[in-house]
Amino acid sequence: MTATTTKTSHDLARESFNRCNRSDGFFDTFYTILKSSNADIAAMFLKTDFTKQNGLLRVALELMLMFERDGDAARQALAKTRQSHNQDGLNIRPELYDVWLDCLMEACAVHDTEFDTQTEEAWREVLLPSINYLRSGYREGFGDAECMSYLRSIDPNLETVAKAWCQLPVSVRTEIVSKATRNT
Repeated sequence: MTATTTKTSHDLARESFNRCNRSDGFFDTFYTILKSSNADIAAMFLKTDFTKQNGLLRVALELMLMFERDGDAARQALAKTRQSHNQDGLNIRPELYDVWLDCLMEACAVHDTEFDTQTEEAWREVLLPSINYLRSGYREGFGDAECMSYLRSIDPNLETVAKAWCQLPVSVRTEIVSKATRNT
């Protein structure tokens, strides 16, 4: 008599990823779905080398699948992505990760012949901690509207300065305002 082995969510997601990874065109399908999901997202990929991008996504998914089991190593490896995707980098707003995950699930449904509700739930459960880690890298700060309002409050004639101010990275703007308010 053979003992039945119950697969974990991680096992189901990993097996699904392996099937998708072996399926021709999985990454292309994902990016086609992602770009068609949102005009802002499509604009982010206008000058993208998708051969390179597909490789980056493959590595990112590997790391995201490892995140819960090997959190420290995966967290360190994803730290660069977390930084590059924050508002000072590619400006991937936190809510766009939900769109990304939904599009990934659509691509999996096309390329994983065993994809079902349980597999989708496993993917979502396993990826959520790493997605939340990436989201948490998006810092709050002075956005363009706040910049314009702040500078106009100093002097309504500072339109040119305000526009230049808004071109500065958010971290620089936040630091300047923080220092200015401490010195007043």
